[in-house]
Amino acid sequence: MLCVLVALHCAAVLGFSARHGRLAMVPIYDDVAYLIDGIKRLNAFDRQGFAGLASSFLQDAPHAPYSSLLATVGFGITPKNVLGAYALSAIWVVVFLALLQRLLRSLPKLTQMGIMIASLAVPMLATVIGSFRPDTYWGLITGAVAVIVATKDLGRATRVETILTGLLVGGAALSKPTGMPAGSVVMGVGYLAAIAAALIGGTATPKQIVTKTLFMLLGVAILVIPFLVVSGRDLLNYILAVMGKDLAVWRTDGSLSVQLAYYLKSDLFFGAVGWLLPAGPVLLLAWLVTAGLSRDRALFVRTLGVCASLLVAFAIPAFSPVKSGFIGSLFYGTFIAGTFWSLAQMLRAKPVPGTAVLLVGSVVFAGFWRPGVPFIAMEGESFAAMDTANRAVTPSILEVLAAGATQGQPLSVYTSSPGPVFDATLQYEALLRAIPSTYTGDYTNPDWSSILAKAQVADIVIASDAGALGQGGGFAYPGIQYQDRLIATLAADATWRKLTTYVDEAGFKTIVFTRFVPASVLKLSFGAGFRPQEGPLPDQRLPTFHWMIADTATLMVRETAGAAPSKSFGLRCESIADLNLSVLDASGRMLVTKEIRAKVATGHFDTIIVPLDSSAGSSTNLSLKLKAPGVATGSWPGHLLCAASAVATDVP
Repeated sequence: MLCVLVALHCAAVLGFSARHGRLAMVPIYDDVAYLIDGIKRLNAFDRQGFAGLASSFLQDAPHAPYSSLLATVGFGITPKNVLGAYALSAIWVVVFLALLQRLLRSLPKLTQMGIMIASLAVPMLATVIGSFRPDTYWGLITGAVAVIVATKDLGRATRVETILTGLLVGGAALSKPTGMPAGSVVMGVGYLAAIAAALIGGTATPKQIVTKTLFMLLGVAILVIPFLVVSGRDLLNYILAVMGKDLAVWRTDGSLSVQLAYYLKSDLFFGAVGWLLPAGPVLLLAWLVTAGLSRDRALFVRTLGVCASLLVAFAIPAFSPVKSGFIGSLFYGTFIAGTFWSLAQMLRAKPVPGTAVLLVGSVVFAGFWRPGVPFIAMEGESFAAMDTANRAVTPSILEVLAAGATQGQPLSVYTSSPGPVFDATLQYEALLRAIPSTYTGDYTNPDWSSILAKAQVADIVIASDAGALGQGGGFAYPGIQYQDRLIATLAADATWRKLTTYVDEAGFKTIVFTRFVPASVLKLSFGAGFRPQEGPLPDQRLPTFHWMIADTATLMVRETAGAAPSKSFGLRCESIADLNLSVLDASGRMLVTKEIRAKVATGHFDTIIVPLDSSAGSSTNLSLKLKAPGVATGSWPGHLLCAASAVATDVP
């Protein structure tokens, strides 16, 4: 019966998500970051097998290893579709039920089943499927492990059991590495209670406690230390960035009372725990009083340990300046686990027939279970704007990215507006199509000069009017204030053209600019004076190219069969220093002269517009003459390099 209800639960949540949640719209933050990670690691697996997959984890440690692994397997199951990744998130329901069963041990089977059925009606067990970010399962797992540790009888635990408990703690810590400090404190408080209970109950001596603690830490270290060795520095830098230089963006302002009440607000609290909101405090208090009145001091200390873990799980996010409903998962998950353990203790103290508990649990499920819960519903004006905007501009951007890749020139995309169009959403779509490209989401940059400099070295820039629907998500992103200025600057620069524009229902614009010029139908053949073709070199932002190694070189321009005659073409060049380049026809007549300032490997090309004589036939021979007085080539092969493909000059 339980298995059937779990399957129903998972299928129904996925169905709701496909209609009203994340499966109904383009992937956006934070889910899209983990989906991208999964695609990249699946690509590594496809190329190099398990060795490649392992290498990807070592060379580029994941932000959340479990989410990355699920995304990798998910895309392996449903290629180019997120359904597999979200469907695999059902594993967290199974994991939580397994941990819950541990808390319910020694109760009759029907009693355990009744409680677990009722737990399916807790909204977090739907959120954990409908959201791919790690916060929800981090809260559920960490909270359950904290209660397991707090209620563990250390005096009777064997060394193997203690090591296994350490592995459990380590596994919980890795569920969200950035939450490892907070989660470790919550679980650590529970362990201190277990130590106190063992000493008060006389089941273990201080020496035995020390020994078992070392074995516990051994279990933790087996999982956590390797991860920290690989990604400890990145993890620390991320935490310092969020709590340091970017704090002004993420901070939730308000008085102390506002901060303390944040996670107790009914929309968040009830949205996470549902029917447990009224029942939980009653059960927790009832068991605390019952344990206090009992003569079992060790049991009372364990109960206090559960309450202390819950209090710490509340205090950490409550006093943190960075707040969100998902961050509150640490408190909500511990609240859920503590409540069910208290219920189990009440049933151990005052047994109730298992059939009665099963009946009540079934009634709770029937009355309170919903597949659609607040944390996974992506409805409203803002989410609709994000979805519509991304769908509107993505095809044009992908077309340009594909053209760049075809020309051997992987393009770069830059955006400093936090929505409605996101860099990660575009990267996700490009990865699905195997289009090589790079992305920068510069949302927390407060400096206009830096924003402009980064935009000017990109190939595609997305900018949105300040106030656009779907922009900001309620956070104070500094880049928003510069969006109108960025739009005006790029619009006034002749090197940029508007690729596409989306206008939202409020009249705000999202404009995609590009300085990329598509390839011409003309074909270039590089003759004497040029080295053989090299590249592409994405790290140096170079497409396929030829070095010009003499002061004079020859170039043949050929028409593509069936194409209309071209009046001109664009020859893209970069140089090691400022110099002059002239293009002459076969008779020696000067066609054009241009000063080349674009420096090698900067991503910038100077484009020389070369006129053509349509009466010359299908091919034209040209000469290039270089003037670079007093400029030594040094370690460079020559003074100048030219892209192997011509670009069109009739782009609107």
